[in-house]
Amino acid sequence: MKTAGGINGILFVTKDISLIHLFIGQVPIISEEIGEDFASYLLHSEQVPASFGLGVLGNPDLIIRVADGFII
Repeated sequence: MKTAGGINGILFVTKDISLIHLFIGQVPIISEEIGEDFASYLLHSEQVPASFGLGVLGNPDLIIRVADGFII
């Protein structure tokens, strides 16, 4: 979510790790880049440093043609 003063919101991640309950983690959104926000989640919630590269190519009619990415 973007506000006049910048970015404001929370990234929620839900994982099924085969226990009785789902694991739910959350971190504040830090940027307008989803890769940076996932890297922040992994660093702060999972204590795992990571790097993401994400890209999307879309048509003028907003239909996605290609999407790709990587995580290190």
